[in-house]
Amino acid sequence: MISYKIFKGKNLKCLMLLMAFFSLNVAVADPIAYIDDMGIGKMVEMDAQTNTETGAEYPPGSNPLGVRLDGRHLYLISYYGLDVFDTVSKELVTTLSGSRATSLALHPTSGLMYLGRWNSDLIEVIDTETYAVVASIPLALANESRLVQVKLSPATNKLYVVSGPFNAHNITTIDTATNTVIQTVPTPVAHAPKFVVDPTGSILYFYNYKDFVAVDATTMSVIETLALNPQPQKVEIDASGERAYVKNNFGLYIIDTNTMTVINDVVVTDSSVRLYDMAIHPNGELAYLTGYGYVSGVGYQGVVFIVDLTSASLVETVRFGSMFGRIAFGPAPEFVGGSVTGMTPTNVECYNNSTGQIISISPIIEASWDCETAGLNVNSGDSISISVTGPAK
Repeated sequence: MISYKIFKGKNLKCLMLLMAFFSLNVAVADPIAYIDDMGIGKMVEMDAQTNTETGAEYPPGSNPLGVRLDGRHLYLISYYGLDVFDTVSKELVTTLSGSRATSLALHPTSGLMYLGRWNSDLIEVIDTETYAVVASIPLALANESRLVQVKLSPATNKLYVVSGPFNAHNITTIDTATNTVIQTVPTPVAHAPKFVVDPTGSILYFYNYKDFVAVDATTMSVIETLALNPQPQKVEIDASGERAYVKNNFGLYIIDTNTMTVINDVVVTDSSVRLYDMAIHPNGELAYLTGYGYVSGVGYQGVVFIVDLTSASLVETVRFGSMFGRIAFGPAPEFVGGSVTGMTPTNVECYNNSTGQIISISPIIEASWDCETAGLNVNSGDSISISVTGPAK
């Protein structure tokens, strides 16, 4: 039997023509965890299905800010701005030069990025297809102010920007439909530049060295405060908005946001491992906490603790690399191509029926191919045909 996996992106219409009988299997690729290995100064990948390293590395960079929704591009802070990498070829696509980027928000449907830079009084609105700045939103920042965080609520199309010196932050609310500032007010929580937005866009959760605080997103007034010790360091809100996952020095708290109470305190390590960051698996069921510790005879080693959020228990510990920092999840890269089993492909023809372009690929390595890397130009909605020729096994 011949089986074929087709990898589709860009909302394509695809037709496969094989020179033998086959069964078609369309598989949904598992997500990839992108991890900043500070010990080698590169980004590494971990397959989130097998929880093993893929072996892929990206050139020097640090602090992954986000992953484009189709999984094809990875955004990394660099000293000179923001680097954009292709997650299939692992090559640098472009650098958005300028002063250092500090935070970005990706809109899930519009294809727009909202980029904040250190010591800047503008939010850049960038088209992620062309990487052109299509608009700039001025902010009323005081002297010595710094852009700290940029967060987007897709539910309300509001953008929230925290800026200011350490002890006097402001929060600006922006209407992304018109790119206009709605209000700029002092943050309602002292020493709290970090925050997240709940799925409805109605509540912001601020956190500082001792508190986790629910704030009304319209009035910017405090709803309730929950004291936490050890201190909160990273917060994620689940899709229902009813659970908050708060990383601390030793693990994470699971918080009921309706009652603002800790329902579980999950400890994954002691002081022998420094926890650095946390990300929630796209299935919403697992938390991945990164860090590093010193191993005698080995040196520093990267660690990923995987916590089941339903049972509130540590289910796996993965060790590789050297010093793991920030982590971000993205879907496995989607591209126009595929692979086949049950036959030995000798030639693949990729057709863009919408433009008339034809690309021939030969020889075929490991019975898989990528039409775009081979030179096929593809736009969203294009009709694509792929023919595979070769003897059946």
